[in-house]
Formats: sequence, C-alpha cells, structure tokens
Amino acid sequence: MTATVAVLVPMLGRPQSVDPLRESLAASTDQAHLVWIVTDTDTAVRKATAGDTVIVVPNTRAATTPRR
Repeated sequence: MTATVAVLVPMLGRPQSVDPLRESLAASTDQAHLVWIVTDTDTAVRKATAGDTVIVVPNTRAATTPRR
C-alpha cells in the first residue's frame, strides 16, 4: 500500500533511536512513511538514516554551542 502520511522526525545526536522507531512504525501501520530531519554535522544520525528519506538542514548552532 502507498504511504498516506509522512511522519517527520527531527533527530539530533540520537542514532540509537533510528532502528527502534523504524520498527515501531512498521509494526503500527503500513500507511506512513518516515522522513528524518537531520543536521549536516550529525554524521552518526546521517549514517543511521542512510537510504531513507532524509531532509538535511544546516546546523547553525554548531559554531556557537559548546559540546556537552
């Protein structure tokens, strides 16, 4: 069946959440499609979502926000 709903998922530094969310959505419905929203500097999340539909946005805070 063709997806009828896009589920937009903002991600920032949570690559461990990608697979569980994929599995949960697949178990819940076949009428939704995940679209990951990731920053250009978040290489771990970009790697975890490779091959999926991804919107890449610039991390405008990268230069000003200290790492935790």
